[in-house]
Amino acid sequence: TNFEVVTVRGRVDDSATGVLINDRPARRVGRTFEVAVPLHEGSNDLLLVATSPRHHITTQKLTVLRGTIPTITALMPRDGSLLPVETPSRITASATDKDGNPLEYQLWLDGQLLVDWAPEASVVWTPGPTQVGVHLIEVRVRNGFGGVAVKQGEVFVVLRPILPSP
Repeated sequence: TNFEVVTVRGRVDDSATGVLINDRPARRVGRTFEVAVPLHEGSNDLLLVATSPRHHITTQKLTVLRGTIPTITALMPRDGSLLPVETPSRITASATDKDGNPLEYQLWLDGQLLVDWAPEASVVWTPGPTQVGVHLIEVRVRNGFGGVAVKQGEVFVVLRPILPSP
């Protein structure tokens, strides 16, 4: 997981059984329990201790691995770029993952999906004359642990300047 806190849920055979996870008391409803446990990056050992009303103790060890969230290293064109109308522009993004996990990308333009989850983020966009103005480009990057990073940038589609005749 990439979550800083994980909720552990379960059931016990007696509604009066107490449950601790890493010394945190679980919230109980009937025979079900749940407790939120903070995680640090890397391997996290969780020790579940259930104590029955007659003081019978059952323990269970669990290990939860907390990964990292990807880091977006580039979104092109850059925020604030001027893109001439009717000129192809490549929209692309790159990212890294501290754990070396494979990444998938989505590219969005003005809230419309251009590239769905794919191992690479690249698409060519040729803005037409009716698209002069500000546009929002967004990249979303995820890894196998479910960590998602998002970066946005605005680009400006402009008319080509009319050059004076010689």
